[in-house]
Formats: sequence, structure tokens, C-alpha cells
Amino acid sequence: MSKESKRVAVLGDGGWGTAISLVLTSNNHQVTLWGYDASYLEEMRKRRENTRFLPEVKLPEGLAFEADMSRATAQADLVIVAVPTKFLRPVFTDVTCMLPAGAGVLSL
Repeated sequence: MSKESKRVAVLGDGGWGTAISLVLTSNNHQVTLWGYDASYLEEMRKRRENTRFLPEVKLPEGLAFEADMSRATAQADLVIVAVPTKFLRPVFTDVTCMLPAGAGVLSL
């Protein structure tokens, strides 16, 4: 990835997805973190913390949260999939028809 800022959608709000979102945000990328539980994402946004998987780690103000996968990926240059293996098939099935033209995909 070049040094220029990218729009990145991270699918999966667990520890791994949240951690990679922190790294990307700290490197000046525009990151949207997607999760299936809208109420938990709202809690994360308000508290700026993922209390389930990364307690006491503050989430930067620049990190966006989105429960709608199509909105999370709409403008992405890169889509990172960071969900547990048992959820890969449904997530990939859903996201396949939503990928912007030219967007890269990375599975963690």
C-alpha cells in the first residue's frame, strides 16, 4: 500500500478487526469498522472502546463505525475481512456483490 491515505472497510469488530483498524487509523487511513450488532457498534462509538475484545484501549475519533455492510464498503479502496472462520462464508457471500470496482480484498 502506498503512503497516500486509503479508504478502508474492516469487516469484523472483534479484537483482530479493531486492532487492525487502530493501526490503519494511526497511519492516516480513513477506516470504517463494520460489525453485525448495530447497538454494540453504537456503544463502541460513544465509549471509544471495544469493551468485549480490547478493554481499556481507546479508539481514535477518526475511526468510523457502520452496521450496514453496503455503506461500510461503498467507497472503500481496500476491504479487510477480519471475522472468525465460521463466519467467512456468509460475510464473503454478502460482500462480494458490494465491492467497489478496483477495491482490494484482504482476509486476516
